[in-house]
Amino acid sequence: MDLITAQKLAVDLMAAARQCQASKEPIDPQIVALLQVPLCRLTKMLVPNAHTKMDEIVYAADHNLELNSATHGHDLRDKQGNHIERKVSVCTTRANYCNFNWNIPQAPTLEERRKKLLESIKEKTQGGFASLEVTDGDGRRLAEFTLCEGFLLEYFARITIEKSNNHNMGCSRCKTCHKFHRLEKLQAASNGYPIDFMSEDEWVVFMKHTPSQCEKKKKK
Repeated sequence: MDLITAQKLAVDLMAAARQCQASKEPIDPQIVALLQVPLCRLTKMLVPNAHTKMDEIVYAADHNLELNSATHGHDLRDKQGNHIERKVSVCTTRANYCNFNWNIPQAPTLEERRKKLLESIKEKTQGGFASLEVTDGDGRRLAEFTLCEGFLLEYFARITIEKSNNHNMGCSRCKTCHKFHRLEKLQAASNGYPIDFMSEDEWVVFMKHTPSQCEKKKKK
């Protein structure tokens, strides 16, 4: 493939992608069958670790960010060098749940695990934030949450660390209002950091379980 052919292909693919994103209808199965294999073959040749990097590449292009080429650490950074952690979860109609897992490092003691965890969170989001996007089974965005570094450090300083090696920040989708109540609560707290932040007593209440469903109105 020469450069001119590649440039034309890039323009055509970008136009097709935008058209599909703008549509509220699922992509025709015949179109999927026609394009899936050749696009996957091309992706395997062009994108190392494509299964983990594809969303980061698209997100970086859409937001004028730089990819982190290292295997570990933050996913992206902006022009000022601030770090961004990017996570995407698929919430299907059947499962009605999103998962955002954060790795909890292993260490001999809980104190050491906590210290390593906070160091990891700081490296991943230093000066920046974590972007958590929920999509449906067709890749369409259902919701996106942006949690700042300061809030995340306060939050992870208070989570319960047990034998598990990860912490899931996800939740079920409300069947009534279709929101993700736990993530909405985290977003509201992040938005208030540090100007209108919580006392230690408020944190104790905040860290308790968040119901995933709207409270049913009592009949009079």
